[in-house]
Amino acid sequence: MSEPLIKKVFSRSGMFSLLVLSLISLYCSGCSPRHIIPPNQPDYGSKHADFSDVELFLTKFNVINKSNKDNDRDVYLLRSGFISYIEAQNKFKRVYDSEQTIRMPESNRYLLLEINIDPSYSKWRTWLLDLPFFYPALGIWPLTPMWGTAKVSVSARLIGADEQVIDATSMDEEDGYFVLFYSWYRPGIIEDALQTCYENVFKKLSKKLSENRNAIIAYIDNLPVQYPARKSDQLVFVKNDQASSIAILELDGIGIAEPDAFALSNRLITEVFKTGYFNVLEREKMNEILKEQGFQMSGCTSSECMVQAGKLLNVQQILGGSVSKVGGYYSVELRLIDVESGQILKVSNEDVQGNIEDVLIQGLKQAVYKLIQ
Repeated sequence: MSEPLIKKVFSRSGMFSLLVLSLISLYCSGCSPRHIIPPNQPDYGSKHADFSDVELFLTKFNVINKSNKDNDRDVYLLRSGFISYIEAQNKFKRVYDSEQTIRMPESNRYLLLEINIDPSYSKWRTWLLDLPFFYPALGIWPLTPMWGTAKVSVSARLIGADEQVIDATSMDEEDGYFVLFYSWYRPGIIEDALQTCYENVFKKLSKKLSENRNAIIAYIDNLPVQYPARKSDQLVFVKNDQASSIAILELDGIGIAEPDAFALSNRLITEVFKTGYFNVLEREKMNEILKEQGFQMSGCTSSECMVQAGKLLNVQQILGGSVSKVGGYYSVELRLIDVESGQILKVSNEDVQGNIEDVLIQGLKQAVYKLIQ
């Protein structure tokens, strides 16, 4: 092969490699991050602001400026994460985290909370460093640093039983990011910065609620003892006759300690109740009825046994399942069964890598969310 031909082949190969590298760089630089990044679980301190006789309803949780990668599951986890931060700093009688919560208030000792969240980020590049290596066709050079700022803006309104705003606040949280090699850019670096913003702003909101505890309780104490049932834009204060009655059996623990399985079963009842989609039969009442009927719940994991228990309890649906451990993974499996027909309405599975606390805090929430989708 002649030398000119070798040079020609090499030149074409070099140009092709350069083009491939440029296209890869362009693709990587175009990756868009999610805007909704559920925060890590908060540290639960030993001190809490005492709202133990007050119920809190999260009646509005709106996220604007979502990206095309954000979905309803992300919003659900973000809302659940926000509730976790509230509960880490404040001790309420109960916190309802569903916009569809329907109930009859017994007194004026409840609060409505509305949240609006606006996540965003900026992105900058050193264009001057591009000039010596400028690609005329693509206008991109892979070794260009990039940096910016992630920002989460939150506005909150706390409303009393008289539908008057007790407190309104807005706050922002920012966190910077930097990446040296533009061609290696991935959306994860911006998502990490946004997650930090969510954690910090949720901490601030929770702390402010805690600091205003005395003023909030004084406001509630000055209200009339009871308000009549009424309908507002956010919350319908009527009995939820349309929700299905449901009994929740204890989870079958496979490879986990019995106390852990019992704790997860209790948490499952709470998570199902907070969705607002079911009228949940209390565990004590369920055990009392089954004991009177001489029904043995131990080992009742088959669909036939669950249906039989549901008929004795006179509920429309029954929920059961298991939590098993395999290696470093925990698997949550839930089955929702129609008592009258005996048909399985929905099956939900959620795998969690970590420890049993991760199952308690996040695994059950995600499994219940899949169940009601």
